Formats: sequence, structure tokens, C-alpha cells
Amino acid sequence: ETLYRRALFDACDLCEDLTVPAGVSPCWRVQMLLGDFNLCPVGTYPVSYRLYEALQQGSIPIYLYQDQVKGRPRSDRRSYYLPYEGTGADVAVSENGLGFVVPMKDLRPLLERLARLTPAEVERMRSRIVAVRDSHYTPGGAMEQLAMWLRNPDDPAKSDVRCRIVARV
Repeated sequence: ETLYRRALFDACDLCEDLTVPAGVSPCWRVQMLLGDFNLCPVGTYPVSYRLYEALQQGSIPIYLYQDQVKGRPRSDRRSYYLPYEGTGADVAVSENGLGFVVPMKDLRPLLERLARLTPAEVERMRSRIVAVRDSHYTPGGAMEQLAMWLRNPDDPAKSDVRCRIVARV
């Protein structure tokens, strides 16, 4: 079982992790935490695995998506998918303070806004991320959210999992 992708450089001395095999580097975690913010662009599908990695590390994600996705009907307003839609763990709800969700075309104005954030504001965001990380953004937390939803699918107070039907055209 390899938990980390092989790298072209020696294992990092900055992060001691006894689960890392020889010749494999866990340095991505250290690099991710060197900055306050991490870019998390969507990939081939309208999701970003890096978003989950950033949240698990307590880093503030900047979730980037394309405003219009080729082949998707205009009626589907969202060009991205995030878990826990409309709840206290939704990254797209700015009041939650969990990160930023913007289309690529709005990245420059966001960067200008980020430059004006105070260290105290950044620390509040990181504290908020840490507060929901274990219950929502770790494998165990996500599984527990799903289990609570499966036990009570009609009671939104029991879990933050939300399902919605996407119209097919």
C-alpha cells in the first residue's frame, strides 16, 4: 500500500512520518501549509481532490472552476460540485469562512481581496476549517455523515449530506 505518490527527490526531512516508505516524499503536506491559501482547481470532472487535501491539512482552499463547462446545459448553473451544500460545512457559503469558490475569470479580484485580509482573519478561517475538518472532511467524518444520512434521509438536522436531482437534457 502506497499512501504517497513517488517523487523525483528524496524524502523530506521536514515531515517525520513513519508510514512513508523509503524513496517516497510526503512533502506536499509541508508545501501546502507554507502558504495561507491553496489553489484547488476543478479537474476533468467538476470536483477537486485537492480541496479535500487542503481542508484536511487546515489550509484555506481557493476552489476554482470554469464558468461554463462545454457540453453541460446552461440550465445547470453550477460548474462545480461541493459537498454539504447549504450547510455550515459548505465551502461556497462565505459566512462559513471555510475558503473561497470562484470562477477562473474572477481569480484576480479574489487575489486582491486576499491581499487585504489581516492575519487575524486568516487565523479565524483556519480555526473554522479545523472545527469542521474531522466531522466532515476526513474519510471517517465523511463516512459518519453518510451513515447519519442513511439512518435519517428525510431529516436534514441529522446529517449535512444533501442530495439534489440534476435535470438531464
